[in-house]
Amino acid sequence: MNVLAVDTSVSDITIVLKTDTYYDECLLVKTEGMASSVLVPRINEMCAKRGIKPKNIDLFLCTKGPGSFTGLRIAMATLKGMAFAGGKPLVSVPTTEVYANRIEDYEGCVVVAIDARKSRYYLAVYELKDGVLTRVTEDTDGNAEDILSALAPYDNVLVAGPREDASLFAEKLGEALHGEKRIETRFEDYKSMGMSLYECGLARYESAGADDIAEGPLYIRKSDAEIAREQKP
Repeated sequence: MNVLAVDTSVSDITIVLKTDTYYDECLLVKTEGMASSVLVPRINEMCAKRGIKPKNIDLFLCTKGPGSFTGLRIAMATLKGMAFAGGKPLVSVPTTEVYANRIEDYEGCVVVAIDARKSRYYLAVYELKDGVLTRVTEDTDGNAEDILSALAPYDNVLVAGPREDASLFAEKLGEALHGEKRIETRFEDYKSMGMSLYECGLARYESAGADDIAEGPLYIRKSDAEIAREQKP
């Protein structure tokens, strides 16, 4: 099966092309407005390298959010168009789930933290036990204090997410917990973002099937434009 997976929800672009015989993963450092200009050309380059046409892709995967409003729209709209044109399925995966799934050889509580700007984070708490990842909280837009109750049963907490975001949030969480729990990060041991998205997306497709064509990105906060419109007299 030929699978194309894309993540543009955060500061880097990840593109994966996976077939029965090979795996290609491309990581691009994203600048403002870059995703829309490079995504399709790079997908075409990766497909051409392996002699695959977009119509030969059997399954499309992407992150659905939370994350960059613009990034989420670009990836989902691009893959939705490709999937619809070829009559192929599209599956979107919560961004926090993909980050939590990157962690291996760990038992306990996992907090995913993604910078949401305005001194806040997109957060979700998971539990990893016997290799099985279980969601503890829904995705939220908040700060360390907002998830303390969910961490109460655990002695150790691993903070995951984009490296800079997770590192900063781990410090804030340690301050909020007053040293009562062990807080750690383990970036060197993570599987790649692309492989994690592929695993999560394939598992969702096998268990629940494709997204409805009308499904869109997961936004857990209003955009600046929406807030500005509401504030107009």
